[in-house]
Amino acid sequence: MAGLGYLLLGATTGGLSLLWFPFPLVHPSRFHGISLVVSPLLTGFLMAVLGSTLRKYNKRTVKLETFSYGFVFAFGMTLVRFLFAH
Repeated sequence: MAGLGYLLLGATTGGLSLLWFPFPLVHPSRFHGISLVVSPLLTGFLMAVLGSTLRKYNKRTVKLETFSYGFVFAFGMTLVRFLFAH
């Protein structure tokens, strides 16, 4: 259930970002749709590093600070932006 929640939260964030940035944030590449894979992978990796660093210093973490939940959140946001940014 948490994964679905983070997917919906990411999609909502992507939709809200379209209010301020209704255009693609980076120029389209030769490989149409590659951002649907690359962006969530990078975000998931960075969230995992952040979570690992926080745990190293005995700080509290949330589920979003793991690779899988970071990936799902970013995928939801990227998917909405991919489909609706013009």
